[in-house]
Amino acid sequence: MTASKKTVLRTIRLSAEHDRILEEDARKKGLSVNSLLTTLITKYAEWDRFAERFGYVSIGRQGFGRLFDFLTDEALVTHGRDAGGRNAPEITRFWFGKLNIETFFSFLTVHSKYSGIYHYELISSGRTRTIVFHHELGPRYSIVLANYFDQAIKKIVGVAPKVEIGDSSCTLSFDEPHP
Repeated sequence: MTASKKTVLRTIRLSAEHDRILEEDARKKGLSVNSLLTTLITKYAEWDRFAERFGYVSIGRQGFGRLFDFLTDEALVTHGRDAGGRNAPEITRFWFGKLNIETFFSFLTVHSKYSGIYHYELISSGRTRTIVFHHELGPRYSIVLANYFDQAIKKIVGVAPKVEIGDSSCTLSFDEPHP
């Protein structure tokens, strides 16, 4: 989902209240209203329109993290594996049209950017890719995240990653498949 370089001028009609909110929020962020609107429209184009179709719900990070306290260790693994093996490939195919290493990284970029659950660093060395995920939801969520992306990489990229789990991070490494 790359943005087109061509732009289009569009005029919209807003209520005075919505205009006031946009002006105030743009000022707080050090942006013009036009830049703020472009950011909002980009988020809609890259995330909201797809997330809605897949049933994503908004929940605070703290409440989301607390949900994992109620699951057994086995349930954490099962949930991560099921969601990563089913949802990640379905979403990737729907958003990007096919499953491969490029669309996996596109999915990862968009999902990280808008879900607000984790951030990641990608380290490349030759054909080896290492992804370090960072989050603030505690060690139980590390189990879910590691299992989610273990299965996502297997299903989307077609390789089995090496997985390491930490308290607020997990690391997955794999060799890029040959074309």
